[in-house]
Amino acid sequence: MFLISSVLSIILLFFLSLLIPVLSFTLPIYKIKKMKRFTTKEKVIINIIIIFLIAIINPWLLFFYVGFFMVIEFLYNYFNNIRNNIKKFDRIVIISIITTVIMAFVLFLLREEINNNIELLMKVYEQQFQITRLESMEIFSMIKENFLYYIFVYSILSVFLVYVSLDIKDYNEWTISFEWLLIYVISFFFIYLLKIDNFYISNFLQIGETIFLFFGIKTLYSYFMSLIKQINISNILAIIVAFMFPFGTFLVGVLGGFKIDKK
Repeated sequence: MFLISSVLSIILLFFLSLLIPVLSFTLPIYKIKKMKRFTTKEKVIINIIIIFLIAIINPWLLFFYVGFFMVIEFLYNYFNNIRNNIKKFDRIVIISIITTVIMAFVLFLLREEINNNIELLMKVYEQQFQITRLESMEIFSMIKENFLYYIFVYSILSVFLVYVSLDIKDYNEWTISFEWLLIYVISFFFIYLLKIDNFYISNFLQIGETIFLFFGIKTLYSYFMSLIKQINISNILAIIVAFMFPFGTFLVGVLGGFKIDKK
């Protein structure tokens, strides 16, 4: 009975994540916590049932379930149980990059279906948000030009919240490899010094900045914790600062990463 209720809960969380993307972190958290109670055989049975049910509803959704949610769950357990020597924030970045690549490939496979429905999507946006056709075209053009970056933001936000929720006890001690900054530095060099810019370089620049923006949130959290000793308040303050001053938070993340690597 508990197995059946777990399957139903996972299915519901999956569709909730599709409807409200910002809640995508809830499914991996639920599965990681609940799966600890099951044997290996039971875990396999649960995943087979879930995959079968999703395939009946819409086979394309399997790519999202397996390529995003199951990958996060698998890699979280892999780093915890096998490669636990890797820095905590490096794990977040690695998982986010892998899921971004997978999701980008899935969207590439679905490109014809997306193109066929783009007109309908634009009409929905225009009706829901009361915008003109020109404005909706600009929005969709921006999404197309930056879709790798947007997928990465979605991925790292989900993975970051999974780790914060499950590993909050050592959150203050998370570290990052400073080498990740090369993604930003090399892209910046190409765009602003060599005057070479294209889809990939532009997206990589934003991805590099996003990595240290999130580490900046963690660094700000550590700073606020040293002052007020309250986990929830420190988290809220760090997020507020990040929303108000994103580039400043990025710089804080860079300085925090550099300081940690120097120790």
